[in-house]
Amino acid sequence: CNWLAAVYYFWWSRLCRHPVEANEADTIGMKHVEKAIDWLQKPAADPVGSISTPHLESPGRTGAHWKELSLASLTSFRDELQALSVVSHAREQFQKVQNQIHQRMDKDGCKELTDGEKDNLVSIGCEFLKRYDMEYGGSGGQHEELVDDFLGMHSKELMMEEYDSLNEDGMASAKSNDPRTKWNIWDLIPSSHSSIIKSLEYSSNPSLLQILTTCLGAKDEVYGTSVLYLLTRVLFVIYNRWNSFMRHKAETNRDFSYGSYS
Repeated sequence: CNWLAAVYYFWWSRLCRHPVEANEADTIGMKHVEKAIDWLQKPAADPVGSISTPHLESPGRTGAHWKELSLASLTSFRDELQALSVVSHAREQFQKVQNQIHQRMDKDGCKELTDGEKDNLVSIGCEFLKRYDMEYGGSGGQHEELVDDFLGMHSKELMMEEYDSLNEDGMASAKSNDPRTKWNIWDLIPSSHSSIIKSLEYSSNPSLLQILTTCLGAKDEVYGTSVLYLLTRVLFVIYNRWNSFMRHKAETNRDFSYGSYS
């Protein structure tokens, strides 16, 4: 029962777009995981140890904790969740500071960040950056979640841009090749003082990348290099995914051609 309750709350946390509610759901879910771990160690003289649950596995549910409930699998799952809770906490803290900045700007009309606001943003950014401040480790690494989160929030805009760039014949128009007509990704990954202010003013549900670049960019003269390193690692993720996609496409075309001539 504790495991099912934990799964429900983690599912709700993923669906919830409000950082505070998502964080509360994560906290309750974590408590149920802890209780499930405790039950697996009872009775002390002859603990349950493990429960086989292969029926819970599916394409969207992978990992040892879905195949078998055991002290090892749930402990590993708990440790992973504790690391991921950093994400929920960062979203919540960013939204809190963002709301404070909105209120102050509405009151005095000044669009410049105060030193205190910059310090608050940088504090959030530096703490959050610890999760990603490492060399790119290949597929499955933590930098992947930055790309997945960004695409999850903005894939619609990317798809619409690609569609709008085609003419009636389905070919890219000359105008679409002009960089000035492109969707401005740097509005969503702030890289200048003005885009940071814009991000703070208008972004109601920022991506993880936007939170990091906005917070660290508040003092770009100090943390600009950190942002550059982070974006470089994100580019490695995108590059490797593109290579993987192109290899798969080439293999599919080759197999199709081979089948046509067989």
